[in-house]
Amino acid sequence: MKQSAKTALLLMLTPLIFSCSSNATAWTPYLFNGTGFQPSMDAPSKALWVRPGFFPYSGQDSPQAAANIKLPKGTGAVAGICYLQTSGGKIANQNMITPLPDEQITMKLVGEGVFVSRTDENGYFTDALYPGDYEFYCRGMKVTGKIRQGETTLIPIRGGKRMAD
Repeated sequence: MKQSAKTALLLMLTPLIFSCSSNATAWTPYLFNGTGFQPSMDAPSKALWVRPGFFPYSGQDSPQAAANIKLPKGTGAVAGICYLQTSGGKIANQNMITPLPDEQITMKLVGEGVFVSRTDENGYFTDALYPGDYEFYCRGMKVTGKIRQGETTLIPIRGGKRMAD
């Protein structure tokens, strides 16, 4: 192969190599918008930080400043929020959520067992789990999700009925 052909091939592959390696190693902050989790370009407070193969992190600072904890071999992770949905009425015309701090989260691996966790001061919970289909409960409300090895599944759980003013 001529030198120019090798150079052209290398230039074509270089962006793929960098994009794959940067995506695989970068921490990404996710924010809950009231209906689902969205990746955020900012470093906001009350964010869930996710990186493949690592334990999710809840906080304002980048996880590089915190301990980078790898997931135990053969596990995946769950990260989520337990919240109440509040909406405006005659007084306020807006949709909002209220995070539920220090709430019990029950996680059932279908046909296997039950695990329990608690939410932090921002209503977030994180845990390492074995792969499989799970049911997640907060205040009696149920959401289902699938945990995959080495990945983080984001789960929002509305922990009660909608409130209006």
